[in-house]
Amino acid sequence: MRFLIVAAVLLGSPVESTAVSDPTSAVIAELVSEAAQFHSQHRKPVPGRLVIANETIRPCAECRGENSTGIDESGNHIPKRLDHRAWTEFRRLADTAMFKDLFADQASKRIDATRVPSGALLVSSSAVELWPEGYPDCERIYQRFPRAAGAVRLSSVGISSDGMEAVIYAEITMVCSVSRRFYHLSNATGASWKVDWVAPVWFMPGC
Repeated sequence: MRFLIVAAVLLGSPVESTAVSDPTSAVIAELVSEAAQFHSQHRKPVPGRLVIANETIRPCAECRGENSTGIDESGNHIPKRLDHRAWTEFRRLADTAMFKDLFADQASKRIDATRVPSGALLVSSSAVELWPEGYPDCERIYQRFPRAAGAVRLSSVGISSDGMEAVIYAEITMVCSVSRRFYHLSNATGASWKVDWVAPVWFMPGC
């Protein structure tokens, strides 16, 4: 299997998303919408639900900083220097306590089923074994859930000291790709969360 790391973090215009009561629900809703849009644009059948692992994970170590590590065609780890200009906003986030908390969090946590919106299905990651050795088993995912819109693992939520910002790490498997991303969210009203931007830090075409 060949792996490809993105040459730059893509921080585009603010993400159009619906505000919800907690960061985890906001990210899942964003992914459900993304899957639906992909199938609509490519004239594919309406997908089933997005499979969500019920236990949180820590972000991959190589996704932490500017000197991310890729894997070449021989399986050797090689350093990749990402475009500094694209990292401006991401580096601000990376220096915050809420971001560092994601990497310091050792214990897995159960995702509250009440935080999973319609269009997503919460499953036991250990029982189904969709992610052996930390990587998605695409064949097993689509054998177990043949109409799944994709499969996702999420980190716990890092929240700023003032409660106005949050960050979540996600590992996403869909029909055409496997990716790792950081989602930045804001809570301007104090009552609802909304995805502001997404930083994709790793990508592998196909599944």
